[in-house]
Amino acid sequence: MTGRQAGWPAKTYKREVIASGAVVASNHPLASAAGIDVLAGGGNAVDAAVAALFALSVVEPMTVSPFGAGFFLIRDGRSGEVVFIDNYAMVPAAATPDMYEPIPGSLDYETVGGANSVGYRAIATPGALKGWAHAVERYGRLPLTTLVEPAIRFATAGFAASAYVVNMIRDSAEAIARFPATAEVFLPGGRPPDIGQVIVRDGYARTLRQIAAEGAETLYTGRLARVVVADMQANGGLTH
Repeated sequence: MTGRQAGWPAKTYKREVIASGAVVASNHPLASAAGIDVLAGGGNAVDAAVAALFALSVVEPMTVSPFGAGFFLIRDGRSGEVVFIDNYAMVPAAATPDMYEPIPGSLDYETVGGANSVGYRAIATPGALKGWAHAVERYGRLPLTTLVEPAIRFATAGFAASAYVVNMIRDSAEAIARFPATAEVFLPGGRPPDIGQVIVRDGYARTLRQIAAEGAETLYTGRLARVVVADMQANGGLTH
């Protein structure tokens, strides 16, 4: 079966996947490659999943982030045991019911100024990184440091912007432009990148190195937490 994605210079092809040992499926080839590298290095499915998540946070940050939230569902292939890990986000304790002004008649929980979806008042305490680290510690084989390495490489060397990423940047350009550090990366020269243009994320690479060196707790009680709290306090966010 063949198909064509708007913006790509050539056709893309879909075919069934055949493998003798394992398959890593993700949104992006680089994320799948990160998972495969981990499996080849002695990791298991949980290790591969976390490596792919870190890689996706580089190449498709609109979908996955250590600063985000989600869930883990793990099934042991031998025993059949199923484990569910809740690493969703928590609303700050300082949040109040009247913090946002709803737009009358909105069916999508829209608020005035989009304050509940963009900006510092839209941020909750993330559970993703702690959940990833817990899954690896309890069910993985390799250290977290090893699993972050592919993502660090992609962020440092850069990656080619896919049509999906470019279209998402175009759709969110107005919101991205509000934050200079984000705009510097994703709106080079004040405009969305071209498909295939290389995006380098040096700042995020430094964050990933800090996570690799200090573990997940850096985001909750460590140096990274202090940086996040200071930024939130300086911009009207909730810090407790």
